[in-house]
Amino acid sequence: MNRFVRILTAAEADIDRIFAWIAKRSLRGAATWYDALFNSIQRIAENPEGYSAIPDALPRWNRRIHQALFKTSKGRRYRVIFEWSETTIYILRVRGPGQPPLRKMDLKRD
Repeated sequence: MNRFVRILTAAEADIDRIFAWIAKRSLRGAATWYDALFNSIQRIAENPEGYSAIPDALPRWNRRIHQALFKTSKGRRYRVIFEWSETTIYILRVRGPGQPPLRKMDLKRD
């Protein structure tokens, strides 16, 4: 069952920031990254149950937050951080290499 996907404000900002950073170096690379991101989101929408929960999220924040990993052709790994319900997938954040660990305040729903 496909669910409605809602990309939250913080995740939109992450996407814009990462895309701009890559685009400064390579427009083609930025387009490829964007395609990989949205392919990952499509796979999440098709089967959110197939992705593992972030191990420390439940005890730390009392939430079941999941992650999907995807990588670029250059091998850099990115994470889509999300929660889901019966009807909706909430894309909370998109994280790139070298970013600091997530904090509770990073995972607000708007």
